Parts: sequence; C-alpha cells; structure tokens
Amino acid sequence: MPGPKKRGHRRYRQRTPIHARLGQHFFTSGSVADRIIRSMDLRQNHSVLELGAGEGFFTWMIAPNVRSLTAIEIDPQLITQLNARFKDFEGIRVIRRGMTSTVKFGDYDVIFGNIPFNRSADVFKKISRPPVGFKFCYLIVQTEAAYRLLGSGRPTELAVLAYPFIDVRMGVNVPRWAYDPPASVDSIALHAVPRQSPLVSRRNYPAFRTFVKTIIHSDIRKLSRVIGSHISYPRRRQICAQVNIETSDSHLALSMPQYVALFDAISTSQRSTDAQSPPLQTMSPVRPASC
Repeated sequence: MPGPKKRGHRRYRQRTPIHARLGQHFFTSGSVADRIIRSMDLRQNHSVLELGAGEGFFTWMIAPNVRSLTAIEIDPQLITQLNARFKDFEGIRVIRRGMTSTVKFGDYDVIFGNIPFNRSADVFKKISRPPVGFKFCYLIVQTEAAYRLLGSGRPTELAVLAYPFIDVRMGVNVPRWAYDPPASVDSIALHAVPRQSPLVSRRNYPAFRTFVKTIIHSDIRKLSRVIGSHISYPRRRQICAQVNIETSDSHLALSMPQYVALFDAISTSQRSTDAQSPPLQTMSPVRPASC
C-alpha cells in the first residue's frame, strides 16, 4: 500500500546580487495584498504614486480603483517588464526613477510603497517633510522600523521631526511568507495622514529641526540646560510645569508632544524677551543650549 503523499514545498526564486543590493523582496500573497488594498481609502478620482513597483503586483490591484497610477522603479529589467505588462493601460504610467528622487509627492493624492526595508527611513523622511501635499500614504515597512517611526519607546529624531506634520498608525500585519524570497523579518502596512493643522508652522520648521537635533545629539541630558541660561530660573520652572516635566529630568524622557510643547514654550518666552528689549539694542538670536 503506497504511503501518504508528501506536501510539496513552495519554490522561491533564487536570491540574486541585484536583489540583495536593491533590497528586493517581491510580494506574492494575493490574500494579504487584498486586505491591504481594502484598508486603503482609495477613490476613483485619486492619483497614486507607487514607490518601487517591482513586477507590478500591487500596480495591477490598485489601478482599477483610481483615476491614474504612476509607478516608479529603479531596476531596468523590471522597468522593461512593467512597460510590457501595462503598455495597453492608459491610466498607468511607468517611469525609471529612485524613490527619493525629484518626484514631488505633493503632486499625488495617494502615496503607496512596498519599499525595500533599507529605504524606509529615507522615504519616511521625504513624506514627512513640510509642506505635506498628499492625502494619504501607505508604506509596507519592517515592523521594528514602524515602531521607531511611531516614536515608540524613546522617540527617534526622525519620528519627532515627522510628528508635527503627519499622523501615523499601524495597519495590516504582513507575514514573512507573503514575499518571494521570504523576508527575514516581520513587516506591516503603515498609514500616514497629513495633519489638518500642523503643530509647527513651515516657517518655524528649520528652528524646530535645529532644536530637536540639539537635544537628541547632546551628551548632556539635563533638561534645565536645554531650556538655556538666557531664561530666568522662575521662567524655566514655569515652562517645565507647562510641559509637565521637571527641570532635573533627562531629555531622554521627553515624548513627541512634549518636544513640540517645549519648543513652543521656549519660542514664546524668547519672543516675549525680544519684545521687552530696548528698541535700539541689537539682540542676537538665542539658540537652545546643549543639554
């Protein structure tokens, strides 16, 4: 009597040097992709920019739901495949370009990307740089990176600089076997939506960026040093109370909302000091002291 048949093993494509260099993992799970598409707020009047279209797996699924789709890809072999596959589709445009190139994200309603994990930070930096012009952004990123971008635990510089301009939340979990070749880490669909009212104005963004970098990259951690010696001690205590922190606290304990609140409080105090200065006195701009 013949024994039971052994279950066949799924055959994955061989990992090539160019796949490794570009961080390419090709999505192959229709069921997982369908859950991701259904979680996206796509409309028939939307224009979509797809970052790293690959072989067009998501391109094929997204295009029928929107007005137009621009797929960008850097791999010349994949560009040839994409052009051949979608040559008869008027709503799909394929261009050879890098994901963080001169393409303006604000020219599109929706940004979507099943992006290489090693490019997550670069892409996130671009989508969060003001002014944010798109309506929705959906990125499939490594789960660990997603938590960093959300500011979980100790907020990273990238997460703090993005926080005033975009609201980020977790979406569909993506199993490793959804890729070919299989990914070595877990991933997730990250949803980002521009804030209707940015927490930091575009004019103040350079100062906010300097402020955040000064704090995060400082070797000294005491918050009273962050506020600076140009502010009186009573005013420093008042600012800390306003932001719900202690002057003796470490800046490592700051949350993303507290970064914004502390920046606003110090800026307000600086404007008040400048307003009370004698009209003929030249005041040099005061920068936050190193922590």
